[in-house]
Amino acid sequence: MTRRVIIILLAASLGLNIGLLAASRLHRGHESGPPPGPGGPGGLGDTLPDPMAMVETHVQGMTRQLDLDEQQQQAIRSVLMAHAQPMAELQQAVAASSLLLTRIYAAPGFDADRFAGQAAATASLRSRLDSLSAQMLAAEARVLTPEQRRIFAEVVGGPASVSPGPPDRGGPPPPRGERPPRP
Repeated sequence: MTRRVIIILLAASLGLNIGLLAASRLHRGHESGPPPGPGGPGGLGDTLPDPMAMVETHVQGMTRQLDLDEQQQQAIRSVLMAHAQPMAELQQAVAASSLLLTRIYAAPGFDADRFAGQAAATASLRSRLDSLSAQMLAAEARVLTPEQRRIFAEVVGGPASVSPGPPDRGGPPPPRGERPPRP
């Protein structure tokens, strides 16, 4: 059972928050300061990310890449405003749950049942975050032209491009018993 939960957890983690990945890729290289992530802007530190800052960054990145008109910008902004706070809260919950999972794993007295329960809880939170992200992307897609959606998918990789393997390798995991070469 523990192995199955771990596999489910790993599969869920591969379906990372596509919306935030999209925002990150859209404005990568156009900002100064630390990259988004733990401790950085929009990160998952001790406080919730500023939803308004996330919204504006996302709209600016989409406008830059997709040449959104004013009406599209306002529609995208409205979609994002509706999702920003719940997404920020779920991001923080996922981060806290993942940290607890790591602590349970690293504890001197490993408790497999507690670990499996926490892994399932973390996977559930990630799934909720992915679902909310998918709802947001669907709402954004209704605002974009077919050409803009095509460009968006190329820039961010799109939902269909999520690799079935480890994110750092871009492919499926090696056969059982084999280790990938070290970079």
